[in-house]
Amino acid sequence: MKNLSIKMKLQLAAFVSIIIVSVLIAASSIYSVKKLSQDTIQHFSEDAYAKKEKELKNYVSLAVKTVETYFDRTSPKKVKEEVKEELRKQTGFLMSIIEGEYKKYSGKVPAAELKERIRQIVKSTRYGKTGYFWINDIDAVIVMHPIKPQLDGKNLYTYKDKGGKQIFKEFAAVAKKNGEGFVDYVWPKPGFEKPQAKVSFVKLFKEYNWVIGTGEYVDNVTEKMKKEALNAVSEMRYGQTGYYWINDSEPKMIMHPIKPQLNGKNLSKVKDPAGKFLFNEMVDVTKTSQGGFVKYMWSKPGKEEPQPKLSYVQKFGAWDWIIGTGEYVDNIEEEIIAMKNATEEEISNIITTILILTLIVIAATYIISSILFNKAIISPLSDLNEAINELVNSKDNKRAKIEKHSNDEVGNVVDSFNSYINKLDNIAKQDELVISEVEDVIQKVNNGFYVYKVHSNSENPLVNKLKNSINSMIDHTDTRLKEINDTLLEYGSSNFTQRSNQDENNFANGIVGSIINSTYLLGSAVSELIAMITSSGKKLNEDTNILSNEVDKLAKSANEQAASLEETAAAVDEITSIVRANVEKIARMSILANDLNKSASSGQELANKTTQAMEDIDNQVNSINDAITVIDQIAFQTNILSLNAAVEAATAGEAGKGFAV
Repeated sequence: MKNLSIKMKLQLAAFVSIIIVSVLIAASSIYSVKKLSQDTIQHFSEDAYAKKEKELKNYVSLAVKTVETYFDRTSPKKVKEEVKEELRKQTGFLMSIIEGEYKKYSGKVPAAELKERIRQIVKSTRYGKTGYFWINDIDAVIVMHPIKPQLDGKNLYTYKDKGGKQIFKEFAAVAKKNGEGFVDYVWPKPGFEKPQAKVSFVKLFKEYNWVIGTGEYVDNVTEKMKKEALNAVSEMRYGQTGYYWINDSEPKMIMHPIKPQLNGKNLSKVKDPAGKFLFNEMVDVTKTSQGGFVKYMWSKPGKEEPQPKLSYVQKFGAWDWIIGTGEYVDNIEEEIIAMKNATEEEISNIITTILILTLIVIAATYIISSILFNKAIISPLSDLNEAINELVNSKDNKRAKIEKHSNDEVGNVVDSFNSYINKLDNIAKQDELVISEVEDVIQKVNNGFYVYKVHSNSENPLVNKLKNSINSMIDHTDTRLKEINDTLLEYGSSNFTQRSNQDENNFANGIVGSIINSTYLLGSAVSELIAMITSSGKKLNEDTNILSNEVDKLAKSANEQAASLEETAAAVDEITSIVRANVEKIARMSILANDLNKSASSGQELANKTTQAMEDIDNQVNSINDAITVIDQIAFQTNILSLNAAVEAATAGEAGKGFAV
């Protein structure tokens, strides 16, 4: 393959592609035909079975509705309607007999004998299998009961059934009021543990005031309705051979019109030749839904082997009946097989035709593709090869472009090549511009300017990487120098806590890192010195505060002592004032004495006495003057002592406050 030319490769590829495409198309066509045939057969089968299922479902639905009509007649209201006419008819027949007997023998035989005769007629009268009549009077006393003679003569006015109804009171009341009527109640029934629902018809025999009644159990009516329903379904047919059967959930056959020998038999062990327990499956499909389909093998008249049969079953839950019908589907299977055979024969013919056409198409396509490849690809590629050789062998360094000769894929290759040449020229110009700007920026950085960056771009990723590396170097260097400058400015402002915000991975190395570290060490040393000075200043400040507090306390104590001295001086001044007042009074007394002495001329005796008194007063005044002198001395000494005490108290501080007072 390596030594083959492009022409041979293209022709070989075209040939292989044509074969592959042809085979795929043929295979796809054959598959589509087969798939279409299978889908058609499948749709026919589904439609045929769906149609059959719909028919069977409609047939069973018809049978179920028939059963429902009989079931509806078993409701208490319907039961009344069913038994009403029968009970009325039987009672009317009996009443006609006893009335005829009464008219025939009334007045001819003793009343007691006639009464007993009529009583025996009623007692012996029967209808159906279990129908009978009883008699009670209008006071609910039992006259005659043929089934329970032990009740005869008993008053059952207060007797209640299990539902709490006073039934004999009701019998008497209905007959007395309307002459006849129906009463619902429950009554014991042979073979049942609990009393069963019953409907009775009562009619008044006016001649004796007897209430003659008869009744029917509701379940008797249900059984009757079931039998009528089974009979009706067993006689139902559709088509030529269509019929219905009914089994229960045991499964036990209730009714089979074709094989009555199955009636009453347990079908749980019945299986078809393929081993399917078909009746068990019929029960299962009705457990999860109301109805369903069951397919099985079953013997067919006129056929030696069992044939496929499709049945639809639907459950009637009220009576636990599973109603079903089915049809043989072997005719559908035969039609499907015939359709498959015809389809396969037709597919064989189609395949033969497709193969012949495929070979013809392969040959024609190969010839046409070879001509087109040579004209559309090989010739343009040869022209392109010559143009590239001329470009390679060109002696100048200029990037020459290739001349375009066509607008097809080869022309697109030429356009792409020329575009690539243009791109190389543009990238070269961009690289020159970036390198020139890099040289200019490096020159400015060498002169100490770190604010200039390289802004030009190039499509060459290596040049762009160089540009980004130079810009990153300038940014990091500028950042570190700014950091050193900011740190020194902070130190100048007495802030020695300035530190770098960069992590260890981005931390500067080399001479810049050394300068940063030296700056931080200087800041740390100055910060420690200032911390020591600050600590000493704080200690000195604390001692000064203590001394100042003690001086304040001393000044406060001196002020308190001065106030005490002032109070003492005021007291002494007050004593002095009192003494001076006494002196003034004594002076006045002296004046009065002089006046008294002048008036002594009134009598010698009085004068002598006055003289003596004046001498005594003079002595007293002298004593007072001596006392005043002593008091002045005491006051002076007291002032001296108070002043000394105040000084001592101020000197003693806090401990001298009591002494000062």
